Amino acid sequence: MAHPIKDKFIDHMELFGLTKETQKGYISAVRCLPTHYQTSPEHLSNDQVRDYFQHLLLEKKLAHSSCKAYLAGITYFYRHICGWEVDDRFGLPPRRLGKKLPAVLSMEEVHRLLRCIDNLKHRVILKTIYSAGLRASEAISHVGYSTQKAATQMTG
Repeated sequence: MAHPIKDKFIDHMELFGLTKETQKGYISAVRCLPTHYQTSPEHLSNDQVRDYFQHLLLEKKLAHSSCKAYLAGITYFYRHICGWEVDDRFGLPPRRLGKKLPAVLSMEEVHRLLRCIDNLKHRVILKTIYSAGLRASEAISHVGYSTQKAATQMTG
């Protein structure tokens, strides 16, 4: 990237409060364009940028998450520095993530797990949490709230 446009890019990012790490990532993403096309990024066409993303995905075999990081920097550059309307993500298709289902224990595994707990109070707490279907974070926040409430009541 030529220095005047790079300086303008950095000044804009600093003015809008982007962190140094974000700036570094955005500059790195935009720097790859002139390396690939041997011309300054502000002189590239929309189609050339689209082709670059196809190159990243299909030829360089970058992960979709890496391409999204490049997309963020390049989109920021073209919207804010070059004044382009960028609405189509330069042809980078959205990635549909399948919903991952949690592992479910069998009834025997649950019974075996709970039998390993010697402390009766702890076993009752875990049985209650399990039977109520609470997530770990929900159980922790409830236990923390109950403990805090009990301590407040004891101190008056």
